[in-house]
Amino acid sequence: MAIPKHLLVFLFGLSVVLMLSTLVVILLRGFIRNLILDLNGEKDRQARFWVAYSNTLMLLVPLIIALIFVPDGKQEVDPFVMVVNQVKWSLIGLASTVFVLGLAIHQLVPKSAVSPSKNKEEKQQDEAPSGI
Repeated sequence: MAIPKHLLVFLFGLSVVLMLSTLVVILLRGFIRNLILDLNGEKDRQARFWVAYSNTLMLLVPLIIALIFVPDGKQEVDPFVMVVNQVKWSLIGLASTVFVLGLAIHQLVPKSAVSPSKNKEEKQQDEAPSGI
């Protein structure tokens, strides 16, 4: 018994989505871990949890979106168009997930950490003894 063509195309699209999501997880894992460690004061257990949570989201959200495009086999759809739609919507889900994670991490950053630093002239004026 041969596997129908539309299912093979669906599985191919699913594997492309999984590979792209895994690539993003690999690229961002170290950065997310370092940020969380900086924010939590070197608490490794909490950092490992939040990195695992972030990785899980970045893998599952695109896969769940890709699963929406399960073909029924009744309609003849061009395989290329099917894979492109599956990957397109999954990448939108992945980008949305990364954006929301970025917003969540940004909310944790203390306001003093993101304030602009003083320029050299202001620093020199602050360091100079006052003649009062």
